[in-house]
Amino acid sequence: NKQTNNADLMSIAPNPISEASTININLPEKSTVSIKITDSNGITNFITAMLLSGCLFIGCNNKNENLKALSQIEVKAQPKQAATSETQAAKTVFTGDDIVSYNGKTGEIQFKQNVLSQKNQDPPDTDGSLDFYVKDQFLFSLYYRIISSIDNGFYSVPLIYHSFLDDKYDKYYIVDGYPWGITIDESARARTVQAGSVEQIRKANAEKILSGWRLFVDELKKEGKYIEN
Repeated sequence: NKQTNNADLMSIAPNPISEASTININLPEKSTVSIKITDSNGITNFITAMLLSGCLFIGCNNKNENLKALSQIEVKAQPKQAATSETQAAKTVFTGDDIVSYNGKTGEIQFKQNVLSQKNQDPPDTDGSLDFYVKDQFLFSLYYRIISSIDNGFYSVPLIYHSFLDDKYDKYYIVDGYPWGITIDESARARTVQAGSVEQIRKANAEKILSGWRLFVDELKKEGKYIEN
């Protein structure tokens, strides 16, 4: 770095600065500050300070513009069981950056693109599970299913499903089961359920993932992707 002395700094001014001079300084956002200097001994120090401040401001501003807050959420699919004994690594199916929103009342999760589509080159196993992580910490697994008039099934475990039925056509939901599923939070909070009932089984399964689920919801809220109702 070239060392700049006071003489160099003084040469920046187009005209000699005398005592009791007024200096107009153009700042970012098109604002202007006028400062009257009466002490000629302080002119050099003043210009030095302004140049350093300007450099720091520009540097910080550029740094902030370049920084992009990446989501801490990552969802991986367990590979399909192969006939061989070779161990296959789980693959990332989507991240929080792919999520538009999650509705805490209906359980609907919206994506920017159809990241779970079976039209993808390597879609997740529709009879497998998706593992949810935040900051590389495993939170919970959800069963993944496609629900249609041909294959709707009955499930009493927390799942994320892709619906092709009527008013829910081509939508995704995270619920405690199917059909008549409710959100994980609502299921875990249920107070009165009949022993041995479907609701009791779903409540017990929802409670198993509740601590991880709440961390997931907290992260969605931090990222501004959680809808209360």
